[in-house]
Amino acid sequence: MFQKSSKDGFSFKVYRGAQMTLLTMDLAQQPATGTFAGFTLERYVVG
Repeated sequence: MFQKSSKDGFSFKVYRGAQMTLLTMDLAQQPATGTFAGFTLERYVVG
């Protein structure tokens, strides 16, 4: 199962699994050098 969203040349798709989620991104045009940064998600379980 997945959910997709797109706006202003940026597409984002989320694939949901049983115990994990895959996030994907796509840009319609290549950004200028040094203007695009990635990201990391980290999950902590409390308790």
